[in-house]
Amino acid sequence: MDPRTVDSIQRAMAQGMHIVIASGRDKNGCKFVYEPLGLEDGNHFLALVNGQVVYDFEIKNMIWMMF
Repeated sequence: MDPRTVDSIQRAMAQGMHIVIASGRDKNGCKFVYEPLGLEDGNHFLALVNGQVVYDFEIKNMIWMMF
């Protein structure tokens, strides 16, 4: 990721904003995005598999799945 993007997202997190990363990939396919940002350590989310799955980092589980 571009360092400016990482910096902007980390500044938003420091101000208390919740971050949601949306992707057509599964959770492991997004690791290269959420790990450098440190999303695992907060109340942030991943919208995955084209919106079919939402992963909540705070509870470490899927919170919604559409079939």
